[in-house]
Amino acid sequence: MFKQSRSITKCIPGCEELLEAEDGTLAAKVVLKIGPIKAKFKGKVILDLSSGPTKYSFSGEGDGGVAGFA
Repeated sequence: MFKQSRSITKCIPGCEELLEAEDGTLAAKVVLKIGPIKAKFKGKVILDLSSGPTKYSFSGEGDGGVAGFA
């Protein structure tokens, strides 16, 4: 089971929270600021462990409501 790690959270700019969801993905809460606009996104992240322990990669998607999506 995944436990939130500050080192993994630091790999995603603006990530405030990263928790394991029931389907094995990671639920993320991210706050991004671009110029005067600040947006909060909720989304999911998939951690690829296939090349571990030397290399890991992330992919994901997010929804910021009226701010758009990522």
